[in-house]
Amino acid sequence: MKKFLKIALVLCLSLLAVMFIASCSKKDEGLNFEVNQKPSLAFRLSTDGTYYAVAGMGNVTASEITIPATYAGKPVKVIAREAFANCTGITAIDIPASVTNVEVDAFKGCTGLLQQEGGVTYVGKWAVDCDKTATQVTLRNDTVGIAQGAFYQCAELTNVSIPASVKNICAGAFTECEKLIQKVDGGLYVDKWLVGTYATKELTIRQNTVGFAAMAFREGKLADGEVFVVPNSVKYINDWAFANAVNFPYVILHDGVEGIGFGAFYNTTGLKGISLGKGLKTIDAEAFYSCKNLEEVVVWDVKAWMGISFNGVASYPNNYGALMILNQEGNLVTDLTIPAGV
Repeated sequence: MKKFLKIALVLCLSLLAVMFIASCSKKDEGLNFEVNQKPSLAFRLSTDGTYYAVAGMGNVTASEITIPATYAGKPVKVIAREAFANCTGITAIDIPASVTNVEVDAFKGCTGLLQQEGGVTYVGKWAVDCDKTATQVTLRNDTVGIAQGAFYQCAELTNVSIPASVKNICAGAFTECEKLIQKVDGGLYVDKWLVGTYATKELTIRQNTVGFAAMAFREGKLADGEVFVVPNSVKYINDWAFANAVNFPYVILHDGVEGIGFGAFYNTTGLKGISLGKGLKTIDAEAFYSCKNLEEVVVWDVKAWMGISFNGVASYPNNYGALMILNQEGNLVTDLTIPAGV
């Protein structure tokens, strides 16, 4: 009897061990069980599958939040509308440089997180709201972005000073700021930024412009036969700057432009030709996504072209079969020998 009990005990222990091992290696929808239990923010994939937006808190309960720069192998570019609305328990949030679009009311009601200073409400280094009675505003020197609707209906504003630290201004950041917006030759300006265009007048851009807000060119147009030349004061083509534009068929970047941002020419179906300057160092992901009518890419220096850091196939302007042309002579490149070491 004792021997039988020993055998039964050994069998039970063996069965428990097998069950334990099986539970440790349990799979759930292809992910490791332990990973699935880890608190995570909620993410939403863009409709074209190119980037992620933070959609909400998910199952995170912490008071200090860190948003990752990438998720599931793709960049995190957006904080979605009302993603953290009324999350009063959040006291700190780290927004990575990958985020270039903070949508309307993303942090509405986050009383423990919002910081007011000089008539502007901040979340980290992003301006997200304003005092509706303010007449003049100077953004903090560490501000990196201005969210959608941040200055919506700030009707008394007559001046906003934007520091050089700002890298992205979201579409609609200054909607219904009639006293603030400067309408000049087809362009809508705040400080030295082009924040929009209006189709009732052909665009002639100001030469002291330093940046382009997201989708700034969506409503704009050029005179027939005109070419859009980026002014020398612009050093970077901001994320989504020309997104969805249809009336800018030829764009020339001067040698001082160092980078083209994420989705800068995203779905710019009217783009037929682009000239890239010698100083270009980086072209971010999806920069030329869906530019299906792009026919010509002018390169002024082959060595400089080979030094560009491309981030993915849709950052490559020749992706849709555009012809490469070398310098102003219009020489078509049909054969390219890449030197050793490149």
